[in-house]
Amino acid sequence: MSKTIFRIFLAIFFFILFFCFFYFRWYLYFRLSSLQLYQKELKDIYLQSPFLTMVGYFIIYILVTGFSLPGAIVLTVAGGFLFGLLKGTILASFASSVGALIAFLLARFLFNINSRGKIDDEKKYIEIKKENFVEQKWVQSLSLSGPLAKTIETRFGKQIKLILNKIQIEGAYYLFTLRLVPVVPFFIVNILMGLTPIRAYIFFGVSLLGMLPATLLYVNAGVQLSELETLKDIISIPFILSFTLLGLFPLVIKKSIKNKNKII
Repeated sequence: MSKTIFRIFLAIFFFILFFCFFYFRWYLYFRLSSLQLYQKELKDIYLQSPFLTMVGYFIIYILVTGFSLPGAIVLTVAGGFLFGLLKGTILASFASSVGALIAFLLARFLFNINSRGKIDDEKKYIEIKKENFVEQKWVQSLSLSGPLAKTIETRFGKQIKLILNKIQIEGAYYLFTLRLVPVVPFFIVNILMGLTPIRAYIFFGVSLLGMLPATLLYVNAGVQLSELETLKDIISIPFILSFTLLGLFPLVIKKSIKNKNKII
């Protein structure tokens, strides 16, 4: 089976999965209200089979994030409720990072970025740095057609171009900022990173570290599940501001290093 045919089958599989997820209302199981409603049953399952519950949780989390389905936040809260702060943080952190890596690799495979986006040598890297990243031919070839693509372009077009340009200029520093600051949706970051030449192991490592503070926050909220009313109770304005400042820190450090090198 050729790669082109496999990409078509994969795209069809994605469509069927999303259709079933919303048509059969599977998304209802990934709501905070559902978690609170079935918390006793879930706790009983964990007490009866701790290891199998952790494995099942890990696999479900990877599938949800890997196929860019909604529900990652509730799953993170569930990790805290079921396994406690330490186990929940470890499981949710690695599951979300592995799922993000799968989404990253799927995007790269579907759009054939391995051959067109890969930086093979320093000369090509310099050429890309000189030119606006979003004007590269291989980036332009990613344009999709159809109503859904037009909707995405209309709603997220500017943000997508900004992210693609920034990631090429700032690299892993900008990815770290995106992971720390919960402004850009999780699944969009995963997909867009797959359209850039960033290496998979760097994406995984930076994502794991960058998402750790927010993961810890949501897991801790899960430990206190009975006191939660909505997911908005977890995030406050001071929280967002503090994460924004923390996310800008690596960029400031990078600029400082550049300026220091220029002076020297």
